[in-house]
Amino acid sequence: MIRQRYLLSCAAASQVGGLALWSASPYAGNSNNAWNVNFNNGNVNNNNRNNTNYVRLVRAGQWS
Repeated sequence: MIRQRYLLSCAAASQVGGLALWSASPYAGNSNNAWNVNFNNGNVNNNNRNNTNYVRLVRAGQWS
C-alpha cells in the first residue's frame, strides 16, 4: 500500500501572506461555494466560487 503525504514548506506558505487559497474540497452546504484557507491566520471559510482567491498546486509525495 502506498501512503501519501502532503507538504507545504514554511517558506512557500510565507510567500502567500494573508491571501486566501482555494481548497479542492467543495462546500456541501451550498454547491456554489468551495472551501478556502488563509495561511496568514489559519482561518478556514467557504466562499462563493465566483470570488477571487489564489490557487497553490500541490503534488503528492510518497513515504520512503
